[in-house]
Amino acid sequence: MEAPAFRLLVAAALLLAFVAGLVNRWRRRSKYDLHRIPGPPAYPIVGNMPQMLQWEKPQMHLMLLEWVEKYGKVVKVEVPGLRGSTHVHVIDPEFIQNHVTGHGTHGLPKSDFYNHFQKLSFSRRCDRQAVLANITETESVPKHHEDLTEAPRYLQLTVEALHNE
Repeated sequence: MEAPAFRLLVAAALLLAFVAGLVNRWRRRSKYDLHRIPGPPAYPIVGNMPQMLQWEKPQMHLMLLEWVEKYGKVVKVEVPGLRGSTHVHVIDPEFIQNHVTGHGTHGLPKSDFYNHFQKLSFSRRCDRQAVLANITETESVPKHHEDLTEAPRYLQLTVEALHNE
């Protein structure tokens, strides 16, 4: 292959990849309306990585809390990459209950992964296992640190119940 023809072929491939990326970005933007979600301004290829690297230690949770205070309970974060991806962080439990878990009017459907667990039955095998599980439940532990003197009594009652089986 001659050099000019090869250069023309490479230029056409690069142009095609660039146009395909723009079309993909436009389709994703028009389908999901992610541009309406507030968030820190992102750069074209690196996304929000420059803002994330400004911290001394990589503590993303602190940066997210800062962005939540600034932009609200729903924050969009752009992650770098050739295709780029958008992460939406939702902090409001009521919004999650109504819109994400599928219990509200506009709930998202669950993944097909959950269909594998519909035929399984999760239950305790016997009373002994129920008593052992009671040790870890919050009702068997005092609610206040001042009541730590009563904690051995709860464990003693549980152990007695195991021996009385």
